[in-house]
Amino acid sequence: MDDYDIEEELVQMQNAGMRFNQILAALTINPACKFNLSKKTGTISIGKNTDLVILNKNPALAVQNLTTVYMTILNGSIICAITLLETWKSCILTL
Repeated sequence: MDDYDIEEELVQMQNAGMRFNQILAALTINPACKFNLSKKTGTISIGKNTDLVILNKNPALAVQNLTTVYMTILNGSIICAITLLETWKSCILTL
């Protein structure tokens, strides 16, 4: 599926009446609960495996801002950082 657009999906969720906290839960804790992983992941807590996405813009102001990724931290390592001087092509991915 080449034409999938997460931003469009987020806007449609909002247009369907979901509040920001519900959309965020749909991306985090809800899938963790569905797959019986909520004791290990899905929220930021001591003792949990927590990966983080650092955003450039506040998603509570506009749900589309969830796509403004500045940095992703996976297993404690930065796997992609984008600054004003870099583009997505210069990201270093270490998985």
